Amino acid sequence: KQGMIFFPNALLSNSIFLTIKKVQIMKKTTIFAVALMLTVFGFSQNRVNVKKELRNMSCLSAASIYETSNHSSDNFTRKENNIKDEDDIGITYYDMQSNASMPNRIYKYPDGTIGATFIYGMDYPNFPDRRTGYNYFDGSSWATAQTIESDRTGFPSYVPWNENGEIVVAHYSLAATDGLVICSRPEKGTGTWTETDFFGPATSGGYSWPRAATGGVNHSDLHIIALTSPEIVYQGMEGALLYSRSPDGGQTWDFQDVLIDDINANYYTGFRPDSYEIATQGDNVAFVVGDAWSDLVLMKSTDNGNTWTKTIVWEHPYPFWNNTPTDTFYCVDGAHSLAFDNSGKIHIAFGINRAYSDSTGTYWFPAVDGIGYWNEDRPTFSNNLNALCPYSDCSYSELVDDYSLIGWTQDVDDDGEIDILWDDIARYYLGLSSMPQLVIDEQNHIFLVYSSVTETYESVTQNYRHLWVRNSVDGGEYWGNFYDLNSDLAYVFSECVFPSLSPTSDDFLYLVFQEDDQPGMAVKGDLDPYGENHIVYMNIQKGYVPEFGTLSGTVTDVWNGLPLEGATITLSGSSYSCSTGEDGYYMFLNIPVGTYTAYCTKPDYLPDTAIVAISCCGTTHDFQLESTILQPPQNLLAEINCYDVTLLWEMPAIPGLQGFNIYRDATLIGFTNEQTYSETLTPGAVHEFCVSSVYDTGESECSDNVTVIIDNYQSPENFNAVLVEADVLCTWDSIDNKGFLGYRVYRNIEDISGLITSSYYLDVNPDSGIYNYFVKAEYDYCLSDPSDSVTIVLAGIDEKYINTLNIYPNPAKEYVIIKSENKIEKISIISNNGKKEDEIIVNKKYYKLNTSKLNAGLYLINIKINNETISSRLIIE
Repeated sequence: KQGMIFFPNALLSNSIFLTIKKVQIMKKTTIFAVALMLTVFGFSQNRVNVKKELRNMSCLSAASIYETSNHSSDNFTRKENNIKDEDDIGITYYDMQSNASMPNRIYKYPDGTIGATFIYGMDYPNFPDRRTGYNYFDGSSWATAQTIESDRTGFPSYVPWNENGEIVVAHYSLAATDGLVICSRPEKGTGTWTETDFFGPATSGGYSWPRAATGGVNHSDLHIIALTSPEIVYQGMEGALLYSRSPDGGQTWDFQDVLIDDINANYYTGFRPDSYEIATQGDNVAFVVGDAWSDLVLMKSTDNGNTWTKTIVWEHPYPFWNNTPTDTFYCVDGAHSLAFDNSGKIHIAFGINRAYSDSTGTYWFPAVDGIGYWNEDRPTFSNNLNALCPYSDCSYSELVDDYSLIGWTQDVDDDGEIDILWDDIARYYLGLSSMPQLVIDEQNHIFLVYSSVTETYESVTQNYRHLWVRNSVDGGEYWGNFYDLNSDLAYVFSECVFPSLSPTSDDFLYLVFQEDDQPGMAVKGDLDPYGENHIVYMNIQKGYVPEFGTLSGTVTDVWNGLPLEGATITLSGSSYSCSTGEDGYYMFLNIPVGTYTAYCTKPDYLPDTAIVAISCCGTTHDFQLESTILQPPQNLLAEINCYDVTLLWEMPAIPGLQGFNIYRDATLIGFTNEQTYSETLTPGAVHEFCVSSVYDTGESECSDNVTVIIDNYQSPENFNAVLVEADVLCTWDSIDNKGFLGYRVYRNIEDISGLITSSYYLDVNPDSGIYNYFVKAEYDYCLSDPSDSVTIVLAGIDEKYINTLNIYPNPAKEYVIIKSENKIEKISIISNNGKKEDEIIVNKKYYKLNTSKLNAGLYLINIKINNETISSRLIIE
């Protein structure tokens, strides 16, 4: 397919023209090309926040992949090739192109040719055939894809070399040797590759996960950064990032295995695989490194790598983190991209996530969403836990929409919510939007491409990721609308990930990415069945940004959210002014594109200001104004519990607040500096309560009133309990009061009836014992006091012992005699409150029990014979 994207070039139109060019080179058939012109729509910058309960979901992180972790393929069935096979430049079953940041995988040459690479592997699950997949576009068509290295490799970087050559740098993996292999040839697209091994320091465990770039005259200098083994301590670090420079494609080295001072063990415990990338511009060289567990660090050289300057773009809240427990904090996710502009200034885009650590491991947050942005003209981000919070309702965030927060998942169906299958987000261990790529062209226009979980595109259980693009024409000060690169029907069931942009562009951007029909990966994360993954080539045509735009929004009261009529909005440096209607809405039309300070004013309200960037496709900004009138408490509530009432309210966030006056029936009854007040009222009372705010400058009006009605929670009367053979029958007078729900009958302190509505209850065949029975009435807010109680003693001699056991005298005073034809093992005396008064081991047939110390009353005597307990009443006079 051949196609392009035109960014809007009409004042009131959001339409763009999309043409996509994707060419298949894996089959030995005639290449199929279709010309297609579509009209699609950009998405405005208005952001919809992910719900808090969703973005608070966390999952245990997985280790970076050096080798395949999914060795199961039982449920995989090889699929037949479909029509989309005709559109790709490569196919691979190895589907993890990076652990985090994407290296350089494509380069567009000035003569119109293109080189592109990817990780190739077809022999799952162990992939002994893993190599660098390579393809070449000669200006008219793509060739047949091939592999490069002679042994097993992975994670390549592709760069131009000298006047017309090319270089691929990858790492060996389960090969005959460790470290890197540098493959080069002097003529791109043709000839034999020369393989040069580059091992790394002898005690480092070998290099892995390299990044490469070429600079200097005619790309003659090869710059490489690579990671030492994270499993071996090298110069005090587990995963040291070392720098090397070669003037001849890796044959000799000006700098070799350099651990730059500012990123050594004095500052970091180590770095994680694929959490870095490198860029060049003549003699300017820069790389950025960082993820959730280290600073985001920019290292920049203006003398071809001889000296370096360090900038901490984001300061980690836990320096020298070493698997220790942490609080939860927002962070970079390890996927980022950097680019030089025409003045040599660095621009960086980075994925955002959230993390914490405990004794079980580290955690990431699948639903946290955002692409951050920074350049060298801006302040860096602090170590506050919320500094990188991408949400508008987050305190202490240092991100600003469309300024330092430039990417997020889109509300595609425009329903005000992000409707994603949240229970199963494909696991890349990155943010909901991530894998950013930045390109800056000769006009200093910046283009961002990133991968984002996208609503309305779903498999059975998961949403697909699409690639999104937006641009800035003023050096990153303002960013235009969002466009879905995968919105046409060919991508309805496509997972589009791991984008890589050529750092060069002309009228087009040049892009490769990975696409398959299942969200997630087989190698890591979801551990999906292995299947075909297509490496897709696409070019994106640039367009022109219109000269005029609009600004609109609403003005509301900050306290009650109601629209404010008659508020005036003006723009600095212009004569533009407008006022809000009764719905609080305002709108400017045909405003020259640029950045303005907007002022919003209204009598009796504090003014508000905002920096707004007017875009061609429309900008929105809402104002919230704070009244200068002293504000009373909001949302007064009363909680009733029997005769107690507790008042609760929301506190106005206004300086000078001293506390609150409490009014009952318009009479001041108390003062508190809390947000609650409690009082006990009399039965049958009806009162009106309100609360006012007391400031150091005076007292506000009273809040809205709340009415409190205290019912008379009558207890049941004339309670009685009697023995009916072996059962106990409880009765009482019925109740018919307001709020009455039913009764609960108690034996001692146990609720034995549950809630019942009848005025009697039969306790069927309870065990022997002494019991107090009573009843309570249950109402809407309360249980009544208990009724009068009745004591019932349940005891009796078993029929088989009735003629062989005598207890006398009964009633007794000084003593009682227990006589049995069987041996008496033990005697216990229990008082009517359940206390054991005496217990005697007997082991004979006759016993005279001294009762002189017992108080007069009713007791239960338990006699153990033949391991059975016989109970009887005993009266002490």
